[in-house]
Amino acid sequence: MRRGTTPTHTFNLPFRTKIISRVNITYSQGGKVVLEKNTDDCKLGESSIVVELSRVETLLFNENEFIKIQITYADAEGKVHESEVLRLEAGEVLNEREF
Repeated sequence: MRRGTTPTHTFNLPFRTKIISRVNITYSQGGKVVLEKNTDDCKLGESSIVVELSRVETLLFNENEFIKIQITYADAEGKVHESEVLRLEAGEVLNEREF
């Protein structure tokens, strides 16, 4: 993910999202939570979760370091589940001023 951009992250799931009652997407770097997105921030497709990040949000990450992402969700029965941790690198940006 390039810092200073406005990416859309799509997480494809092996099940239909109609079983999800709540979702939280955690972005961490260097062992610290940098950003969290919740149900209101996401769009649930038939079997995908889509979340958009702002330029300000992506500038929160340190360049050339890995970002860890994990999805936590509760199903209709209230059981909580977590995804495997995903990793992607934060690419550098030469201009951090407001665009």
